[in-house]
Amino acid sequence: HQAKVALLQVPDRPGIAAQLFGQVADADINVDLVIQSINEGNFNDIAFTVDEAMLPQAQKLAESLQPSLQGSASEADAAAIITDAQIAKVSIAGAGMIGRPGVAAKMFSTLAAAGVNIQMISTSEVKVSCSIHTDDCDRAVSTLCNTFKIAHSPIPAASTQPSAPASGASTPAVRGAALDRKQARVAIRHIPDRPGMAARVFELLAEHHISVDTIIQSQRCRMVNDQPTRDIAFTVAQGDASETKALLNGIAPDLGCGDITVDEAIAHLCFPKVFALLLGIHFLFGQLHLEANGH
Repeated sequence: HQAKVALLQVPDRPGIAAQLFGQVADADINVDLVIQSINEGNFNDIAFTVDEAMLPQAQKLAESLQPSLQGSASEADAAAIITDAQIAKVSIAGAGMIGRPGVAAKMFSTLAAAGVNIQMISTSEVKVSCSIHTDDCDRAVSTLCNTFKIAHSPIPAASTQPSAPASGASTPAVRGAALDRKQARVAIRHIPDRPGMAARVFELLAEHHISVDTIIQSQRCRMVNDQPTRDIAFTVAQGDASETKALLNGIAPDLGCGDITVDEAIAHLCFPKVFALLLGIHFLFGQLHLEANGH
C-alpha cells in the first residue's frame, strides 16, 4: 500500500518544495509521486506519496515544517496537512506510448468503465500513474491488463530501513536535463470528481491528434454547488493551445466544469528519456507494461 501526505495552502514562492523534499531526503524517506496543484492566488497544494509504513514519519516531518510554511498567511489561509493511508498506485509504462496521444486517454477510459475513480494523476514521457482507492486496486489492475494486453509488475514495498549506498554511489544520480520553452499549460478548474471525466477530456484531444505532455490532477477535492470537484492541468505544444481550448470550451457545459485557462508563459524542465534508465524507470521498448502498488 501507499499513503498520501498533502500540504494545503503552501505559499507559492521559490524554495518551498526544495525545503520540504530536502528534509524528506535527509530523513531517508522514499517518495514516489509528487504532485503540485495549479496555484490559486499566492498558494499551492503539494502532495506526495510514500510507502504506507513510512506515513507516520512523513507526517511528523510535514507537521514540523508547518509553522515555517504559513509565512504571512491569515489564519484562514494557514498551511494545513492531510494524510490518507487508503490509496494505491497503478501505472502504465513503456517507450511505446511516445508520440501516441491516445494511450493516456485509453487508460483513463478503461478505469472509468470499471468504475474506478482517479484521485491523482502524474505523468512523464513514458509513464502514466494514477492514485486510486485501495479497494479499487485489484479491479484496476485486471481491467488494465486486459485492455492493453500487458503483464502486471508488482512494485515491492519500500524498506523502512535506511537505504544502503548504491554500488555506483560515485555515479551522479542525474546526468542531464531538458528545457522546452514551446509548451503551453491548459488548466481545467473544478471538473466533477467522478469516474470518466479525465477520459472524456483526453479522448477528445486524442481524436484531434493533439499530443499531451505532462498531466496533473490535483489531490484536493473542492465542493462546488454540492458537487466534489478537482482541477486538471496539462501541457501541449503552444501551436495546439488555441485548438485545445476551443475543443474543451465546446464540451465544458456538458462536463460541468469551471474556467478553462491557457498559460503560454511557462517552460517545461525535465529529465530526458535517455537518462530515465539511470533513474530506475523500467522500459519495454515499443511496448507497455503495468506497475501496481496496492495490495
